[in-house]
Amino acid sequence: MNKSHLVTQEIYDLGTEKQKAVVDAVRELGTYQAAAEKVGLLSASTAAKYISQLLNKAAKHHGLVKGLPMMPLGEGNVLGKVTTTIEKDGSIGRVWYRQNSEHQSLMEALEDTANILDIEAPKVADPKLTNSDLLSVYNIGDMHFAMHAWHEETGTDFNLKIATHDLLLAMADLIGRAVNSETAIILNLGDAIHFHDDTHQTKGHGNPLDADGRVDKAFRVTCLVMNKLVEMALQKHKKVIVRNVRGNHDEELAMALRYQMDAYWRNEERVSIEMSPADTWFYEFGKVMLMATHGHMLAPIKMIPYMSARMPEMWGRCKLRRALHGHFHSKSIIESLGGKTECFSNLAPNDAWHESKGYRSELECVCVMYHKCGKEIGRQNYMLHHDEVGSDDVKGVN
Repeated sequence: MNKSHLVTQEIYDLGTEKQKAVVDAVRELGTYQAAAEKVGLLSASTAAKYISQLLNKAAKHHGLVKGLPMMPLGEGNVLGKVTTTIEKDGSIGRVWYRQNSEHQSLMEALEDTANILDIEAPKVADPKLTNSDLLSVYNIGDMHFAMHAWHEETGTDFNLKIATHDLLLAMADLIGRAVNSETAIILNLGDAIHFHDDTHQTKGHGNPLDADGRVDKAFRVTCLVMNKLVEMALQKHKKVIVRNVRGNHDEELAMALRYQMDAYWRNEERVSIEMSPADTWFYEFGKVMLMATHGHMLAPIKMIPYMSARMPEMWGRCKLRRALHGHFHSKSIIESLGGKTECFSNLAPNDAWHESKGYRSELECVCVMYHKCGKEIGRQNYMLHHDEVGSDDVKGVN
């Protein structure tokens, strides 16, 4: 059904440039297929999604769809998904509302991005006050999106939905407490996705993995979440750099994630997606030298010597030198001559295999802040505690 006639001028004004272009094309040409071809979309269904999303957005902005009544929200709640039926004459029929807590609204925000390949990135207003002498690095250790854990077996439930909730909540908290640095780095330290294909086995040894869903869904949700993190960070920082490190669980998908995010943010000058295929990534900020890698190829004890040999000129210019990695799902620091190697923990709990081996670590996400003079000026930790009965009662503790 062609819904473009439901888009009033007030609703039209809420749309992104791409949504407006689709509405204009459908009105001009009369069909979704013709509109899709004109504006360069993949299919008629994609064009229809643009208009449906615009109508849903209007429904969330105080009932701007003609004939849509509003209802009072409970204290501490936000308006979530709104579902409507359309009568034959184009009027609104029945309306269903979903009210969510503010934390749940973070999850709902992902539903606004239905097609990760076609929809352009949102425009986020520049923050008013930032400090160019400071750098905030959001270190995201092995998230293992689409890993499955059952609380009766491991003490904690974990799946794709819980992983999404945990990371969005952690980053919202850390961004809120970080310094207002002009530049921020979102550092995905690898193994963002638990498996690389639908065999649900490790690539190297073929070991079975406890999986929640298909690889297509896992990759799609990971793209949505990572892009949402960038959008959140842009509200605090003028420039956001993203590095997706290749892990041992997601070697090819880490590459695909880089290309997807680069395409999604291609028109936003404030966002830089680092595209190097190398296992190690270097960044220089004043007298601060950072290297990021996953940790499965280069042994932690060798990282600082490797930094000095691989980038001797950068090494010589800097006073503070840090090698940052994940892979081991635990915190550790190795002091070396001239630098420090730090392993970051993660938010994902044990799967059945790691639980049976007795592994234990704190579940956390960390933002480390630096001054360009060559000093770490502080850090913010978000620690996650799962009740033993499962993650319906997940609580974040600062």
